[in-house]
Parts: sequence; C-alpha cells; structure tokens
Amino acid sequence: MPKDYSERDLRDEEFVGRDIRGWDFKNSNLTGVDLSGAKINGTNFCGANLTGAKLDKAVCGLKTYWAVCVVIMSLLIGSLSGFSASILLSCNYYFFSGSRRNRNFINFCIATIYITVLHPFIFYIFKKSNWLNVHNLVLFATLIIIIVGVVIPLVVLINKPKTKTNLTHLSMIVISILIIVINGYLTLRIDTLEIDSTSGINKTNLEILQRFIGAALGAFLGTWISRIAIIDKDKKFVWIWELFVNFASIQGTKFDYSKLNNACFKEVNLRGSYFLNNELTRTNWEKVKQIDCSTIQENYLENLKIQDLVIKQKLIKDKNYQDMTLKELNLDNTILDEIDLSGADLSNSTLKSADLTNSNLSQTRLDNVDLSEANITGAIIEPKSIPSTAILYGLKCDYFYPKSNSKERYPITGKLTSYEAIKLLQESSKFILIFEQ
Repeated sequence: MPKDYSERDLRDEEFVGRDIRGWDFKNSNLTGVDLSGAKINGTNFCGANLTGAKLDKAVCGLKTYWAVCVVIMSLLIGSLSGFSASILLSCNYYFFSGSRRNRNFINFCIATIYITVLHPFIFYIFKKSNWLNVHNLVLFATLIIIIVGVVIPLVVLINKPKTKTNLTHLSMIVISILIIVINGYLTLRIDTLEIDSTSGINKTNLEILQRFIGAALGAFLGTWISRIAIIDKDKKFVWIWELFVNFASIQGTKFDYSKLNNACFKEVNLRGSYFLNNELTRTNWEKVKQIDCSTIQENYLENLKIQDLVIKQKLIKDKNYQDMTLKELNLDNTILDEIDLSGADLSNSTLKSADLTNSNLSQTRLDNVDLSEANITGAIIEPKSIPSTAILYGLKCDYFYPKSNSKERYPITGKLTSYEAIKLLQESSKFILIFEQ
C-alpha cells in the first residue's frame, strides 16, 4: 500500500533501489536523500525539498492502473477512424517503449486491420442507434482530417515565407483532400452501386472494402502526421504529442513546485513525470531518458536547445547558443567543442571538466561559473574577461584567440600553462575596505 510521508523531515534518508511507487512525499524535506535506482512511478514529490538529492537511474512513470486506463482509452478513441487509431498507436508505442525505431509501416497495418475488423462489431452492437452509423463515423473522421490535415497546414502556408518545408504541408493538404473525396464517395455511393449477382459481389463485401480503403487512407495520413509530431517535433503538430503526454502524466511522478537545486537525475527515465515551476540551480540531467515523454512547464527545460545541453550528449547539429540565457545549468563533463556562446549568459553555471575547445566565448557572461579542469584551448575569448568570482582551478588553455574573426592566436607559438592562462584571462580580485569610526 502507498505510504504517506507528506510534510516530514527525511533529510539524508536512503531509499536506494526501493519500490516506493505511489508514495506521498508532498512538502517533505528530502535534502540529500538517496533515491538511486528507486522505482518512483506515480510518486508525489509536489513542493518537496530535494536539494542535493540523488536520483541516479531512478524509474519514473505512471501508476499501473493509470497506464492500463491510458491504453484502453486510446483504443476506444482510436476505434473511431484509421486516422485517430494510427496516431494513438504511435503515441502509445513511443511513450511506453521509448524506442525511436521507425515503425510507421507496422502502425499503418495495425491501425488499418483494427478499424476494418472492429467497425462491423460496433455497428452490430449499436444497430438501433440513430447516431452511431457508418455515415456519422465518416463525418467525424472527415472533420478531424480537415482540421489537422487541411486547416493547420494551410495556415502554415499562408503565414510562412516560401521554404522547402512548405512542400510537406502542401502535400499533406493534397493527400487529406484526396482521402476525404475518396472516402466520402465510397460511403455515399455504396448503396446505389449496381450489384452483379453472378460475380459473387454483395453489399457486405463492398462495405468491407469501403471500410478497408477508408481505414488505410486515414491510417496513412495519421502515421505520417504522428511522425512529424512525435519524432520531428514540428511546432504546428507537436501539440498532438504534448496533449497525449499531458493526459498520460496525470497519474505520473510529480515534481511540481519542488526544489531540485544540485539534485542528480543521471540516467533517470523521466517518462510520465510532471515538472512545473521548479528551482533547478545546477541540477544534473546527464543522459536522462525520455525527457520528451514528460510534462515540463515554466522552467528552462521547456527549451529544446537547452535540453540538448543539459543532457550532456555531444552536440552534432545546432551549436549556436549566441545571446541565450543559460544561467544555473549543470554542464559538467559536457562536450561543447566549437560551440558559439558569444553573448550568452552562463552565470552561476558549472562546467567542470567541460570540453570547450575552439568555442566562441566572446562577451560571454561567466559570473560565478565553475570552470575547474575545463578545456578552452582555441577559444575566442578576450583577456581579463572572466570575472574574479569564477572558479578556474586547473583550467586548460594552451592558446586562445583574443578577437573574433582573427587568426592571430595567443601565444603565437608554444603553449600556456594553466597558471599563465588564468592570469591572462581572469580579472584581478577586487577588495573593498570599509572603515568604521
């Protein structure tokens, strides 16, 4: 049974590897607590003080009964059309498996078969119903496709300048209209088609064919859109994925309004977690899993570029963080070679042993930054630009470039020692003497 530890003082307690699913730690003091490897599915940490807590490899997620409810409700909603079925199948697969492997074809096949087989049973059960019939289901599916497949892409095309991505949205509109026309024609004309008694074709077979074609066309469009929303995170369609995650996280692990300063979430699976208005000073997010399967609001993790930084995986694509606010981040041991941090604000962040070789640190704010053992060899950085409040113990800098767009390195030949580099780059400490009479 879940245990109630709300508003308790549990400083430095150990829950290593324990199963505390569904427990309540609301407003508790969990400073320095060790939750490494613990199962915290559905656990409530709302308002808790988790400063300095260790959650390495802990497993977040949903309460068991709620996970079952999410799947069942997805199946019920998905039964309306191949379009909704394919989207919800994709959402459930990605959310519960965490796999990024391309399963588009499998999702398409499952959604098509699911709708084709299920609809005859629905019509049989509700055969006396005036509202649940094939015409109304087609109408409902058509409305969804019009909104998602026509209206949204059309708004994008109207409000955006001409780019290569417009071809995708234009294709989506054309395919959506084609699906609506074909499916609508088959539905409205099926009763008036001439039946050849000698061919063995009857009305039932034609209805099955119509359901199969409608389900297949809808599943194709739904599979395509779900990939754009879930994997590509297209801004115009990602709301579909976020809506699913927000719904699923209702009974997930809750961290809203909690203090997570200096906490360590190393290699934690964040699926189904809920973060809202947290204190996240120097919180360690190294190699967390399924961060996009959690609900995040009102903190720096909302920014996908900052997510890439704090997860501490090598940046491959976008390395431009110019003029961004990156305060209070934990970037220890991060590979940030050739990154552009010019004009960025890194105040109060920690970058111990970080690799910043060949980076652009021109006019970067480095107040109270910890650069112990960091490597900034080849960086663009002005002399005396690092505040005296920064920690530079063991800083590695064989050479640097004093000016942007300059090929003149300093020193011209040879290498700097750590002491020499610090003396050249850091401001002198300022002492203020106050005399009292």
